[in-house]
Amino acid sequence: MAFDARALRYFVQVAELGSLSRAARALCVAQPALSQQMAGLEDHLGVKLFVRSHRGMSLTPDGTRLHKEALGLLDNLKALEESFQAGNVHCTGQIRIGMPAATAVWLVPPLVGRVREHHPGLLLHVKEAMTPVLLDGLTGGDLDVVIAAEAGDPGRVLSSLLVEEAIFLVGPADGRLGERVAFAQVTDLPLIRSSLPTGTQTVFDEHLARLGGKKLNIVLESASLSANKRLIADHGLYGLMAWSAVREDVERGLLTAARLIEPEISRPLYLCRLANRNFSPALAAVNRAVEEVIRIELRNGRIL
Repeated sequence: MAFDARALRYFVQVAELGSLSRAARALCVAQPALSQQMAGLEDHLGVKLFVRSHRGMSLTPDGTRLHKEALGLLDNLKALEESFQAGNVHCTGQIRIGMPAATAVWLVPPLVGRVREHHPGLLLHVKEAMTPVLLDGLTGGDLDVVIAAEAGDPGRVLSSLLVEEAIFLVGPADGRLGERVAFAQVTDLPLIRSSLPTGTQTVFDEHLARLGGKKLNIVLESASLSANKRLIADHGLYGLMAWSAVREDVERGLLTAARLIEPEISRPLYLCRLANRNFSPALAAVNRAVEEVIRIELRNGRIL
């Protein structure tokens, strides 16, 4: 096989998502073809890059080395590409972008910084809302691009998977949660139901059915991320959230979080735009900035 930039991009995606199926969806390639690419890369280099198990794929020491080197090479290629694009396209105007509040809390600051650095004449208008409202705003013409927890109508919306964030059980600082918690242990806890995407909720419902029809002990429903975290911290409640939404609170000792297992459940994030709208230079610049920030956040462990 050719040892080229595409092979490295594929490898990095598998390494960072830890799953062939997730990486195949993110790359929009068939999973068997991606599996063959990874096997071919291992054959070409003469080393094993992954440890494969029923839980997914983790890196070997050689894989970790290649991952580090590949990121540097791809960063250099990206910088070279952007230097030509920046020289040829002076992006100005306004882009209206929407995203869930749980995403905005960690994505907006680095995104705005990156756009201002490369395109200071480009103004971002950011709207926070739940996924159905965001997709309605996109198809209704009120938003130019959205980051949503669902892909939207394939006939009207072009969507690409940005990342799948693992869902964590979040509790108060004295909640004494371990690193991982089985889903069956969650059902009796007093839970706040926040805005989870429909697909994630369906996975919850399916697993509850396998547990004999048990139900989650929902004591409050709220779409406010900040209010939910405050209630968890101060009133001994629990929630099911992505790591990116609570990382800073956990690191400051305000909350605790344990990765949900048996099953592992993830929250997808898609980059969506209208299928019938021209892909302007400004919109392309914002899309590139979003993808780059996501990749940096993944590399730094701020997204899991």
